[in-house]
Amino acid sequence: MKIELFDRGMVSVTLVPDEVRPARGLHLPQFFEAIGQRYSAGHVPTIEEADKSGARFRECRISIGGRQYAIAELAVFNDGMRVAVRGPTDDAQIVVDDLAAWLKSEFHYRDPATPPFVRYQSDIVVRLDGELRSAMAALSPLMTLIQSQGRTREGTQPSVESYGFSLSADVGGDEPLFAIERRIGAPWSSRLYYSRALMVTTAHVETLRLLDDLLAKTS
Repeated sequence: MKIELFDRGMVSVTLVPDEVRPARGLHLPQFFEAIGQRYSAGHVPTIEEADKSGARFRECRISIGGRQYAIAELAVFNDGMRVAVRGPTDDAQIVVDDLAAWLKSEFHYRDPATPPFVRYQSDIVVRLDGELRSAMAALSPLMTLIQSQGRTREGTQPSVESYGFSLSADVGGDEPLFAIERRIGAPWSSRLYYSRALMVTTAHVETLRLLDDLLAKTS
């Protein structure tokens, strides 16, 4: 197995608004301008945009501890914050910690009394050693039937394979806890996949490694 790209790592923090917001409020134009400057935002939201979907700053960057962090989106909401970086969730957590400390020192945000709810998302491009179709061997007759009914424009039968799969919980929303699918545009033979998981990146990599080991046993 080879990790080709840590495409995105995201950390979302949900808080009780009245516990953390400044007791004397904020001047939003100044607040947005300061965030945009600190994080070198390519897009700073307007008041109207923030009213609709939160204050979302896009294409940001910052240097912390001598390292540069490329930030796809940094968002501040009434009830929390969200940071998505082009890298693993560890990097996103570093930016979240920086943002929280800065909001506290510069804008008098307060420490929460209620423990925050933290949610992670990891997006990875991975090349597996095993073949995903080997895990779907029991569905081989079904794929053969579907393949027999298909035709390309040239009149040939298309090759039908398992595009991927996802695993979800029976509670807590519709988004899969783990999903993997063929990388768009990549041939089946490349064994190149895009995977998304609602976990920290280190656990995501461990999950992919176990999947690859299981596929090797069924090949």
